[in-house]
Amino acid sequence: MVTEEGLHETTVGKPGDIALVSRVNVGRVGVLNEKSAFNQDIKILRIRNYVTPEFVSKYLLSLKRHFRNLERGGTINGITKDHVKALKIPIPPKNQQKQILDQIEHKVDSFTDLQRSLALMSELLDEYKDSVLAYAFRGK
Repeated sequence: MVTEEGLHETTVGKPGDIALVSRVNVGRVGVLNEKSAFNQDIKILRIRNYVTPEFVSKYLLSLKRHFRNLERGGTINGITKDHVKALKIPIPPKNQQKQILDQIEHKVDSFTDLQRSLALMSELLDEYKDSVLAYAFRGK
């Protein structure tokens, strides 16, 4: 619960806004699904109705390395509001945004499947190595 006093020291985001982490874990992004209050470590991007928040979110995620290169600070590194304001986000028509999001989801699903397969293969190789060693040293 945010107090009235705390509300004046925070940034408030609405459903559909994008929260961009600007300090510590710079470049993490999320689309808000409820009204939320944030401190100075989060920048809120208010999305217009001709843009899909998820599209902008994915685009910003693709800039994580760019954000890391912009980080500055003494004790805690971060990016500034000016860095965020200077972003040029390409906005295709909404139907193309949906197509791009569908392609991204498909690629991420494929990548996740590959990760699972590699993990399973790694386990099988470990088991095989153990059985080879057991056979070599104990004849089993």
